Amino acid sequence: MEQYPRKRGCLQCKYQTRDLGQVRVLLHDLRQHLDKSQWIQQAQKAELQLTINDLVQLNLLIIDNYVGLGDQIKGLNESDYSKCHILHNNSKDLCVQLSMHIFELYQNNMDNTVDEFINSKDQN
Repeated sequence: MEQYPRKRGCLQCKYQTRDLGQVRVLLHDLRQHLDKSQWIQQAQKAELQLTINDLVQLNLLIIDNYVGLGDQIKGLNESDYSKCHILHNNSKDLCVQLSMHIFELYQNNMDNTVDEFINSKDQN
């Protein structure tokens, strides 16, 4: 009998998934429930459960689903897509922060780029 990961569900509705577990649930939360404070709480909870690679995948999924590699939003472009991979060498906290940053770019169409965000974190 095929083994599946435990089902995980959205805190806001009845959506559940086995596909990539919590990463897909977080992406669903971001797509369906654009309440930033609730989503940030979800991301912070996920930091305790997800590996760095899971969070990198979450960032790539957000870019794929929301940004279309930069076509739809000012300040995030195709080169930023590959920059997410530097998160493999950083903390899960930075991964969560970058997810939130991409979320803010999507919501606010901000000018600052992922480059500037990462550089500002490096200086702190």
